[in-house]
Amino acid sequence: MSVTDDAAADAYGFHDPLTTLPNRALLMQRVKQALARSGRIERPIAVLFIDLDNFKQINDTLGHQAGDHLLILIAGVLQASLRASDTAARLAGDEFVVLLEDLNNPAEAALVAERILKQLAAPFSFGGREVQVSASVGVAISNSPLDAPEELLHRADVAMYRAKQQGKNRFEVFDQRLSREIHERLRTEHDLRRALEHDELRLLFQPEVRLSDDAIVGVEALVHWERPGYGLLGPEEFLPLAEETGLSLPIGRWALGEACRQAHGWRQSDPKLVMSVNLSAREFYRAELVQEVASALRESGLEPGGLALEIPEEVAMRDPERASAIFLRLHGLGVKLAIDRFGEACASLRHLRSWPLFFVKIDRALVAELIGNRESAALVGTLIDVAHALDLRVLAEGVEIAAEAVWLRERHCDLAQGDYFARPSGSRMIGLLFGQDIGALA
Repeated sequence: MSVTDDAAADAYGFHDPLTTLPNRALLMQRVKQALARSGRIERPIAVLFIDLDNFKQINDTLGHQAGDHLLILIAGVLQASLRASDTAARLAGDEFVVLLEDLNNPAEAALVAERILKQLAAPFSFGGREVQVSASVGVAISNSPLDAPEELLHRADVAMYRAKQQGKNRFEVFDQRLSREIHERLRTEHDLRRALEHDELRLLFQPEVRLSDDAIVGVEALVHWERPGYGLLGPEEFLPLAEETGLSLPIGRWALGEACRQAHGWRQSDPKLVMSVNLSAREFYRAELVQEVASALRESGLEPGGLALEIPEEVAMRDPERASAIFLRLHGLGVKLAIDRFGEACASLRHLRSWPLFFVKIDRALVAELIGNRESAALVGTLIDVAHALDLRVLAEGVEIAAEAVWLRERHCDLAQGDYFARPSGSRMIGLLFGQDIGALA
């Protein structure tokens, strides 16, 4: 578009007032024109959808004025990365779009995406400070003048969403397989939002066994989803999505309440039984957590000592000082606290010593490699020794075969759980298991 054309476009409000880049309306016009030209010259065009990673955090930390200045700098980087025939536009917020015309081949679009990511990775300096940013980029390529501009933009948006899922600071190229994956994810999210309302969630319980005498000393509550048409889904099949979308909060509240009620009933037979419940990152760092735990205990009638809350080590290590404060408040309620996936995030001995923990859990991935992998066996042995030196009990999860149980028993691991002892089961089956002498976790 010529300078005269741009001036005419300004009269109709076709430019973003902050960055002066073309806005969505002007971008769509240019994409439509580019598609028509591509049909005449038989060369592909591409649309790159660019979304900054964690821009909200930058805005919250530095202020909106600094955020606006950063957007202006990024607009300049994009313009400098392109040919005169290409277009950089700002849609809204921290979303930008690049239109590439007259490509020799589709691979050129990927090279441009790589170049943009590399240039955005360089620190931005302003206001006496340096700010590091990254972006997720979705690439959609058109070889047909019959493509609709909005559909091309949508494909690039879908690919960008996939780049976010895959860890950010990367680009993804749209294809039909990706479209099907995104569609399935959206359908799963929709169904999961209705799961609580339709009473489709189930708690299964897996016994925790004391290795010295194979007595059941506790159970872990595991959320499953009876999804219509799919059968019973394990937690690993839907909880990561629940955590991403915020659905882990209502699901977690439901699971905590149900687990406490069940534990209260079982402890009428054995007052020493302990119910373990997992907390996600979203749950653990919520200001309302301690109040919600107290309410679940009060409403169920469960004594605090009958509940153990498990927090992944990686989650606690995201903010150790804040985690310490939360641990102390939960400990004040009288509940037991455990670090899950012990050894995964290399928590310092200082933190492990200061946190009011009752036991630590060694991740199933390490337990699965105990037999036949000397490095994993040595690591698990070291983790057991470290925990014992800190006066912590150790539970190994994911024990599948007798050889693993024997190895753990010989290394003086305190507790274990896994399919070798008992698979996760409904409350009725676990109740039958309680016919044996249930030991104490203490």
